[in-house]
Amino acid sequence: MYMPSKSKVTFRCLHSKAFFVSILFVVALFFSCFTSIFSYDLSHFALGAPDRIVQNESELRNAVAITTKPVVIALDNDIVLTSTLSISANKDITLTSTAGKNFFKLIGADSANPYSTFQMPNVAVGTTIDVESGGVLRLGGIIVTHESGSIGRGVYVNGGGSLIMYSGEISGNSANMFLPVVGNYCSTGGGVDNRGDFEMHGGKISNNNAPDGYGGGVNNYGNFVMYGGEITNNTASRNGGGVCNGLSANFVMSGGQISNNKVSSVEFGFGGGVFNGAVFTMFMGKIFNNEAVHGGGVYVTTGNIHADMTCDGSFSMFGGEISGNIAQWGGGVQNTGVFSMSGGVISYNQATYGGGVYITPYDSNSPRVYIFSMSGGVISYNQATYGGGVYNYFNGNFSLSKNGVISDNIAEVGGGVYNDGTFSRRNGEISDNTAEQYSDIYSTDDNTISDDNTFNDDNIVGYVVLVVALVVVSVIVCCFFRNRLK
Repeated sequence: MYMPSKSKVTFRCLHSKAFFVSILFVVALFFSCFTSIFSYDLSHFALGAPDRIVQNESELRNAVAITTKPVVIALDNDIVLTSTLSISANKDITLTSTAGKNFFKLIGADSANPYSTFQMPNVAVGTTIDVESGGVLRLGGIIVTHESGSIGRGVYVNGGGSLIMYSGEISGNSANMFLPVVGNYCSTGGGVDNRGDFEMHGGKISNNNAPDGYGGGVNNYGNFVMYGGEITNNTASRNGGGVCNGLSANFVMSGGQISNNKVSSVEFGFGGGVFNGAVFTMFMGKIFNNEAVHGGGVYVTTGNIHADMTCDGSFSMFGGEISGNIAQWGGGVQNTGVFSMSGGVISYNQATYGGGVYITPYDSNSPRVYIFSMSGGVISYNQATYGGGVYNYFNGNFSLSKNGVISDNIAEVGGGVYNDGTFSRRNGEISDNTAEQYSDIYSTDDNTISDDNTFNDDNIVGYVVLVVALVVVSVIVCCFFRNRLK
């Protein structure tokens, strides 16, 4: 009878152990990822046991002032501030509470005169927390708010400062007059006004207001990365009910949701969910159920929208979802800048012009070309009077290629695409759309459509490969018969 050698038995044992260890590693990795996903719903003590527990304003200010190292401060009561709480340079402060998920409140002082401080970088009176340059604030289980009827934003982050939000809320704040616009002053950032770095991992920014300006939830002129959490039920009068991303800012959305936000102005109602005049990159997350006149979900702009505010907006969508938004122009997205879509879904949005996407110049007399390139992703189940999926207006440049799909949209004219600009198609799919006139594509000028769907770069490569293959096969066949004839 055959008996395996000792070396083979040892090898098999080692192999089995290695396999078992590998399985354990994969399981551990899975659960670590699982834990990381839900970690922001855990107790605030996951951030570290509190170093100080405070019950009033005096104790809180003292705990912040005396620290020379990172410190976790837990509120043991609701605390009403008489003036702004400052996180100065070289301070690393975590604010949490002892109440578990029933967060205690940090209540900001009322700005009785919202016009009392005009000059930047001073923080307008009534801001609850001011993060100075070099300071770090971590929020892990409190509510940053104001009393009903009071004026004052939640958190102001100066250039060089950092805000990291894990849980809790920034809610019930109303932005002060701060940013000068065309001789007047407008309010910016009801919940958060960020000029530094802001990371949002969880929690909620909700029910904030910018009554005369930008960014009901968040006004971002710095770097903002959203990994999770909610920005919801905020309002602004002009731009960005949920988020205003302007000047030379950078906003990366990798998760979370921006929902149920609104811009109220008919004349300046841009970007119910997000107003983008800088760089916005979307990988994951949802922007849904927002409302504005222009760009219910997202408004992207390039150019001078005010005398002192020049925008250079670009929006890159790799994934995520923009759905259920409402506008007159651009239910999902109104693009007056540069928009590239290679993944994700734009669906169930409604508008008069461009249910999914509306491409148009901010000024109809502008010579600038406005670009939407779609090489992937899906635009579907949107509804409009004109252009259920996409409305490409004058000076707009729309290209569809590779794996982009425009399907199942509804309109009176142009169910899939309504084209009044330049439209080039190289692969992609436009199908199963519905309209009273022109179900899939309507164009006001046939010369503006360049349909290279049957002959493009991808096909050229395919043809070259096919020709080479045929030549090789022909040579082999010729050689075979030549040898047989011999």
